[in-house]
Amino acid sequence: MPTLNLTNDQVIELFKQLPAERKRQALAVLSNSARKERTKQWHALLRKTQSVPQVKRLTEMDIVAEIAAYRAKKS
Repeated sequence: MPTLNLTNDQVIELFKQLPAERKRQALAVLSNSARKERTKQWHALLRKTQSVPQVKRLTEMDIVAEIAAYRAKKS
């Protein structure tokens, strides 16, 4: 599919000319596209976070101790 080189203003003007049903469809596509992009970014962040060396050394007992320490401070 060829790519159009439109400015934001041009896109807005074209959008305004669409019938109501086409506007709803266009917004649904944009929403889905944005959701996919956020999901992609989230997965990239999780992969990056999991690659941090400190994360690999964290054990279940470390987590339990951290929670206990937090709860002791809070009360």
